[in-house]
Amino acid sequence: MAVRIGGQAVIEGVMMKNMDRYAVSVRKPNGKIETKVEECVSFAEKHPLFQLPVFRGMANFLESMVIGMKTLNYSASFYEDEEEQTESRTEQLLEKILGEKAE
Repeated sequence: MAVRIGGQAVIEGVMMKNMDRYAVSVRKPNGKIETKVEECVSFAEKHPLFQLPVFRGMANFLESMVIGMKTLNYSASFYEDEEEQTESRTEQLLEKILGEKAE
């Protein structure tokens, strides 16, 4: 039996998935790598209707979207604070340049 593994890029990292679990590794702003492994049960395994060709494709597509968004949000959570600081620096610079006109 062949092993099926797939993956996708996330912010500063990668997500890899096989039949029953997936792992996300993200490089944090301090340079260390954070890895998270979670179990996942396919929707097609729970419901026999989704083992038919067309329905199986729809179920796989939706599962890929859900897991992809979940892992992308997880990786983005490490960089939210950094982005907020950048925006505040920009606002501070505009405040210095424009003074009261910025309000």
